[in-house]
Amino acid sequence: PARGQYFENPSPVNGLPFTEIARGTADDVERALDAAHEAAPGWGRTSVTERSDILLKIADRMEANLERLAVAE
Repeated sequence: PARGQYFENPSPVNGLPFTEIARGTADDVERALDAAHEAAPGWGRTSVTERSDILLKIADRMEANLERLAVAE
């Protein structure tokens, strides 16, 4: 985050700090939206096959880390 602020996220299993989460601000949201709008034309020119490959890689990483993602939830 732009201001460098984070808060602790406790584990639901034992209540101990598990990870830190960025404390975003409206400015962070605006920066993310600006980046998305800037990337949109290039993503739109990306072939369906290439987009599919990228999304499948993301899905593979999520599946490889399901336990960690479940605990973080």
